[in-house]
Amino acid sequence: MKFLVTFAIFLHFLFLLSIFYIYFRTIIVQDLKPLKSLDNPPAKRLVLIVSDGLRAESFFDQNYNRTPFLKNILLTRGLIGVSHTHVPTESRPGHVALIAGVYEDPSSIFKGWQENFVEFDSVFNRSQITYAWGSPDIVPMFSKGATPNRVITETYDSNSEIFGANAPTFLLDKWVFDRVKIFLNTKAENLKEKSGVIFFLHLLGMDTSGHVHKPHSEKFTENLKFVDRGIGEIVEMIDKIFDDNLTAFIFTSDHGMTNRGSHGAGHQHETETPFLAWGAGINYWKIAKDDFLTRTHITIDGQNIPRYDIQQADAAPLMATLIGSAVPTNSHGKLPYMYPNVSKIYLANAFSNNAYQLHAMYQKLHEQALLKTFKFSFNTKESKLEDEINFLDEQIKLSFTLKDYDDIIVKSHDLIKAVHEAIDYFQMYYKNELLVSLTLAMAGWIALLYQFIIKSSITLKMNRKIFITGSAIIGVIIFYNFLQHAPLVVIGYFILPVIIWMIVVSNFDGNSLQNLRNQNHLMIAIICIIFAELLVYSFFERRILSLILILYTGSITAYAIRKKLEPKLKTLKYFSSAVCLGIFPLLKVVDKENKNSILLALGTIFWIFRSMDYVYLKRSSKISILQTILLFTGGHFILYVVFHLDAGNNLEFYQQIISWILLLSPILIIFGPTNMEIKLKLIGNGFSIAYILMSISYEPLFLLSFFVHIYSWVEMELIIFRRMKQLKDFEFETLKDERRRKVDFNDIRCVLVFLLYLLISFFGTGNMATVSSFDPNWVRCLVIVFSPFLMTILIIIKLAIPIKLLSCCFRAIHIALRVDTKKVFILMLIICDIMCLNFLYLVKNKGSWLDIGTSLSHFIIMEATVVILILFYGLAHFLTSFQIGNKRETKLE
Repeated sequence: MKFLVTFAIFLHFLFLLSIFYIYFRTIIVQDLKPLKSLDNPPAKRLVLIVSDGLRAESFFDQNYNRTPFLKNILLTRGLIGVSHTHVPTESRPGHVALIAGVYEDPSSIFKGWQENFVEFDSVFNRSQITYAWGSPDIVPMFSKGATPNRVITETYDSNSEIFGANAPTFLLDKWVFDRVKIFLNTKAENLKEKSGVIFFLHLLGMDTSGHVHKPHSEKFTENLKFVDRGIGEIVEMIDKIFDDNLTAFIFTSDHGMTNRGSHGAGHQHETETPFLAWGAGINYWKIAKDDFLTRTHITIDGQNIPRYDIQQADAAPLMATLIGSAVPTNSHGKLPYMYPNVSKIYLANAFSNNAYQLHAMYQKLHEQALLKTFKFSFNTKESKLEDEINFLDEQIKLSFTLKDYDDIIVKSHDLIKAVHEAIDYFQMYYKNELLVSLTLAMAGWIALLYQFIIKSSITLKMNRKIFITGSAIIGVIIFYNFLQHAPLVVIGYFILPVIIWMIVVSNFDGNSLQNLRNQNHLMIAIICIIFAELLVYSFFERRILSLILILYTGSITAYAIRKKLEPKLKTLKYFSSAVCLGIFPLLKVVDKENKNSILLALGTIFWIFRSMDYVYLKRSSKISILQTILLFTGGHFILYVVFHLDAGNNLEFYQQIISWILLLSPILIIFGPTNMEIKLKLIGNGFSIAYILMSISYEPLFLLSFFVHIYSWVEMELIIFRRMKQLKDFEFETLKDERRRKVDFNDIRCVLVFLLYLLISFFGTGNMATVSSFDPNWVRCLVIVFSPFLMTILIIIKLAIPIKLLSCCFRAIHIALRVDTKKVFILMLIICDIMCLNFLYLVKNKGSWLDIGTSLSHFIIMEATVVILILFYGLAHFLTSFQIGNKRETKLE
C-alpha cells in the first residue's frame, strides 16, 4: 500500500506537469542575437507607468471623470485602447509580457513573484539605461540578469504593503511619485542629451485597494484619483525639465481584477486593462487613419473616440520602436500599427525588424525540428509553413530593393502572422503523442488499481518474458527519440505507459480475467463512469450537485421507509439536512457584493447553540465543555472584530494576535476522547471557529448544514447496514485485517456519495472552478501586510476545513462498518482518475481567456484532489485516533 500511495502522488505530479508542456509551454529560444537598433527614433526617452491591478472597465467608467488629467491627455493628444492579457492574470506574467513581450506559461506562478531571475531579454535590457521605482516584488525582477548597471531600481519595504479595511493604499503610489520627483530634481539634468532612456513607475496602490476595498468602492475611486493627480505632476515635471518634446508616455496595467477583488483567471475584468499612449512618436486619434482594422469606439463628452486594442505582448515592440532599440530577442509581440506617428521609412524598418526578430526565433526552432521531426505525421504542415515564410522573406527583401515601404509594412505584417503560426506549431509539437501516451499511462494506472482491489496486493516482480519485452520496447523508444533529439521530458512521458503496463501485465492472472467477465463488475464500472461524468459536468454547472444530492438522499430515505428501518427520526433528519445543504450550490457565490455580516453573525450563533447539544450528554468530557466555552467567547470576539473592521477601522494588534490563537484552537481536538460520537462533534466544533474567523457571509451556515448532514450520513449508513449499535458505541481505532469485510456494492455507493460531498464542499460557497473566485477579505482578521503567499495558504486552509470534516466522517463509516479502507480508497482514486482523464482533453489554449483559464483550473483542481485525498485521510486518522495521554499505539491505515 505504501508503494501504491507513493507512486500515486508521483504519477499525478507528472500528470499535472504534463499539461503545461502539452498546452502552455513558453518557447524561450537561447542564443539569439538582437537585431540592430533603429536610426533617428522619434523619442529619446520613454516613461512607462503601470498601475497594478487596474482593469479597463474601472478606467473607462464614469466618463473618465475620476481621471481628469488622463482624460484631457486622451482628448488632446493621445491614443487609447485595451490591452488584452493572458492567463494567469498575475503580476509577474503581466509585467513579463509588457516589458519582455513573452507570455509565460501558467507554471510561472510556481516561480513566485519576488526577485525572480529574468530568463529572457527585455526592453529594459535593450535600453541605454532604465530607472525603475516601485514594489520589491516586481521591480527587481528586471534588474537581475540584465546587463550590469543597465537597470537601476529603488523599492520600498515590503512591510509597507498594508492590507487592512482602512489601509491608506495610496501611500504606496505616493512613495513612488515622491522618489521620482526627487530623482528628476537632482539627476535628470545629466540625462537631457542621453537617448534610449526609460523611466518605469510601478504603482501597486490600485491592486491593493482592489483587494481590500473592491473595484466599485469609494476608496478605490480615491486611489484612482490620486494616481491621476500623481501622473499629472510627474508628466508636468518631465515636460518642464526635458523641454525637447522627445518624451513618450505609456500608461497601462499588468492585469485587471474581478468585482470580488481577486485575479488570476481569465474573466474579462481580469484580462482587459487600459492602454493609453501619448507624446513623442505617438499618434493622435483625430489624425490616425484606420488602414487595417475596423475599430470599436468609446464615448467621452459626446465624442466618439476610436479604440485601438492590442495584445499585452505588443507593448514591448512598440516601446522598442519609440526609443529605437532592438526588439527583445524572445518577444512574441507585434508592433501595433496605429500607435507610432513616424515616417513611412521608419515604420517600414520598425515593422521589418519586428518580423525578422520573430523570424530568427522561427529559424532556430526550425533547425532544431529538422533533427527530430516525425516525418510521417508532420512533414506536410511544416513544409507548407516553411514555403510561406520563405516566400514572404523574399518579398520583403525585394520591396526594400524597390523602396516600396507600404509593401514592406504589409508583407512584414503577413510574415509576423505566418511566423506566429509556425511558433504555435512548434509549441504544440508533441501534443498528440503526449496525449496518447498519457491516456495509455492513465488507463494502465486504473487497471493497476483495479487489480489491487481484486488481489489486495501488487507485486513488482516480473517474469523474464515480460521484462525482456518491456525493456526492448523502452529501448526502442529511447533510441528512436534520442536520434530525433527529443527532449528528455518527452522521452520520459513516452516510456511511462510502458513501465505501468509492464507492472499491470505482471499482476494479471486468471482471477483478473474472470472478474473482467463478471457482469456485476461490468455494471458497477458503468455506474461509476456515469457518475464520474455527472461530477465532471458539475464543474461547469454547480447546481447539478443540488439535484444529485436531493435525488440520492430521497431514494435512500424512500428505501429506509419501505424497509421500515429504525429509527425514523434519524432518517427524517438525514433527508431534511440534505434539503438544507442543497440550497447552497444554488446561491450566488460569496464575494464582496453579497457580503453580509448579519448572516455571519447568525451562523456563528447557530454554531454556538449546536456546540451546546453534547455538553449535557452523560459522556461529555472536559474538553467538550472547554470547546463550547471557547466557541462562545471566540465567536463573539470574531463578530466584534468583524463589525470593528466594517466600521472602517484598522485591525488592532491585539485583535490580530487573538485571531491567530483562535485559528490554532482546533489543536484541542487531540485532547478529546476517541469515542466516535464525541470525537466527531469535537472535530466539527473545533474547526468551526477557524472557519468563522475567515468568513464574510453565510459560510458558517453552510458549514453547519454540511456537518449536520454528513454526520447524519454516518448514522444513516449504520441504519442501512442494519447495525444495532449507535455512534456512541464505537471507538476510533485501527481495524485489524481479520476484522475487515470484503468490499461490496454499498461500499462503492459510499465512495460515490463521498465524492459528491467533496464537490459540494468545494462549490458550496465559492466557485472552485476558477482560481480567482476567492476573496482576499477572508483573511482580514489575520493579515495586515499584503502577503500573497500567506494569504493563499490561509485561503487554502479555509477551503480545506469542510474536506477535513468529511474525511473524518468517512473514516467513521469505515470503522463502524468494518470496511477495508485501502480498497475503498482505491475505488475513490479510480473515479477521480476517470474525471482527470476527462479534464485532460477539455483543456483549452485557444479561444477566450475565460474558457482557457477555467479549463486549466479544472484539470489542476482534479489532479490536486487526488493528492489531497491521500493527505487528508491520513490527517483524519490522526485527528480521530490520536489522544494526548493515550498509551495505545496508533498506526496509519
